[in-house]
Amino acid sequence: MAVAALVLGIVGIIFTFIPCAGVFGIILGVIGLILGLVSMSKSKKEDKPKGKSVAGIILNLIAIVLGIVMTVALVSAVDEGLSELEDEINNMLDELEEELDSMFDELETDLEADFEDLEDLLDSID
Repeated sequence: MAVAALVLGIVGIIFTFIPCAGVFGIILGVIGLILGLVSMSKSKKEDKPKGKSVAGIILNLIAIVLGIVMTVALVSAVDEGLSELEDEINNMLDELEEELDSMFDELETDLEADFEDLEDLLDSID
């Protein structure tokens, strides 16, 4: 079990550095931590060396902490990026709205002038 804890700790640490896989690093870290603690308990009862168990526990704690830190960093970066994207989209929509308002105002002015010209033409025909 101590070797399994070591392996899960190492693999968990590796997973924490892969974007979007930090959660798997945390899961592996928790499983490895449990195996390391059980292995440590058995080693104490049987008077066996505890080095691999301790190393597994430490690696898995590192995997859990790194996984949490990397996941929080990823979520924060994505949130910031989405906020910037939302601001940019809102700015573009505001500019589009202003441009459309300007075009409709110009169209309204042109139509009014055309109707006045038409009324003058009709009055001249009478």
